[in-house]
Amino acid sequence: MRTILLVEDEAPIAQLVLDILSDLGHRVVTAMHGLEALMHLREVRPDLIISNVSMPVMDGKELCKQLQSDPELRTIPIVLLSATRSKLDIEECKYTALIEKPFEVEVLLETISKTLGEGDSTSTS
Repeated sequence: MRTILLVEDEAPIAQLVLDILSDLGHRVVTAMHGLEALMHLREVRPDLIISNVSMPVMDGKELCKQLQSDPELRTIPIVLLSATRSKLDIEECKYTALIEKPFEVEVLLETISKTLGEGDSTSTS
């Protein structure tokens, strides 16, 4: 079982991703914004962070910068979700993958599987 920190302020998207990942056997910790995610990171060391880019309080880019500045957290892979069509500067935020919203569930699952070094996670039978 892998632990995934999901940082998403849009409740329907957060619930969808939470349900899918939980059904696949992952432990999912959720946060509504980057600041809440940083608070969770005091207690939980996730194997992966999935974060929306545009959020209130602290957005995904700032969360990413905060993680990169902490030697204990900078090795956690980050998958960003963004409704904007432009790529983020990888030097500004060293993310593992960027997925455009709206996204196909299969694309998200394939990205998670590759990031975690697992086999095919798209099979939910």
